[in-house]
Amino acid sequence: MRNRRAAGPGGGRPPGGARGARDDPEQRALAGAIEADDADGLPRRDWFKHQIYAPGFYTGYGVKTMPQIREGLEEKRFDEAQGGVRTVSAAVNALAAQVQEAAGALAKVAR
Repeated sequence: MRNRRAAGPGGGRPPGGARGARDDPEQRALAGAIEADDADGLPRRDWFKHQIYAPGFYTGYGVKTMPQIREGLEEKRFDEAQGGVRTVSAAVNALAAQVQEAAGALAKVAR
């Protein structure tokens, strides 16, 4: 979350003007959660886009990690599980790239 300190002159922005979200390491790190989404959503609940965790299909509000993989295996829907491996690995790779980018930006700020 953004630092909640009272903003001084310039609205708490650095000298030289406003920073865009792409220039803000904190915003880049927070945006990483979005990278774990898939536009197609999960099987039997396409409204839920997150690939790393979701409410279980049969567990109500009980959370499942990597739900497409877990539920596919539990229900012997192996094609579904295999598809989940592809979407989850893509989400994890995108998230890892986002973390590396944010780490590089933070390293520049720390200098």
